[in-house]
Amino acid sequence: MNEDEWIKSDYNISLPPQRSAVEEELQRGPVIIEHWFYYGSRPPDRVIVENMDDFDAYLAANAKPGDVVHVWSFADLCRNDNAIAEGEVPDEQGRVPRRGAY
Repeated sequence: MNEDEWIKSDYNISLPPQRSAVEEELQRGPVIIEHWFYYGSRPPDRVIVENMDDFDAYLAANAKPGDVVHVWSFADLCRNDNAIAEGEVPDEQGRVPRRGAY
């Protein structure tokens, strides 16, 4: 690990300011986690969590030292007015309902 000059830094998802920002946003609604793996060992994961326990559980189970985590507000990004596509899922005959429980 020393060859990459590991240092103490504010760029740390575990620090109180970052955790507080995530916790505050989770009070409004879900967040999107984009998890980049150290040295690009695999493509990034993208998951949605709805509470701090799920956020912490995801990191504990999946993140390793050196990984990068970005967090976004689902409510700010995923709105009906900016969807790139939408539609109902058809039945086997290609029909969709005129009404629905949504």
